[in-house]
Amino acid sequence: EFETYKTFVDLFNKANKKYNKKQYIIPYFIAAHPGCTLEDMYKLSLYLKENHLQLKQVQSYIPLPLTLSEAMYYSGYNVFNLKKLHIPNQEERAMQRALLQPHLKTNHRLLQKALKKLGKEKMFYKLTKY
Repeated sequence: EFETYKTFVDLFNKANKKYNKKQYIIPYFIAAHPGCTLEDMYKLSLYLKENHLQLKQVQSYIPLPLTLSEAMYYSGYNVFNLKKLHIPNQEERAMQRALLQPHLKTNHRLLQKALKKLGKEKMFYKLTKY
């Protein structure tokens, strides 16, 4: 859940303030993880924009052998509750990544396609302008 990340950031910032430290979080996100949807990436993109974060490092999910996420990727099921998972195809994988880096002009075509698919075409300008 993304709330876990937000909680971590809040605790991190409070600890820095309490101990008068100047430390920074450098976010590194993975797009297209099993179960992740375009809507999920869109919401994350809005969070990043609202918090003035431009991701430099984004990785598209790669199934690694002998991991739980690999089992979910190939089976299409959540290994913890056996519920069916959304597994993004190649095109959606690229669109999810573009949503995490809307500031890159090379992503604009895919970003427009993703936003159209979500019915949020009007958000293009908001996401791409910093």
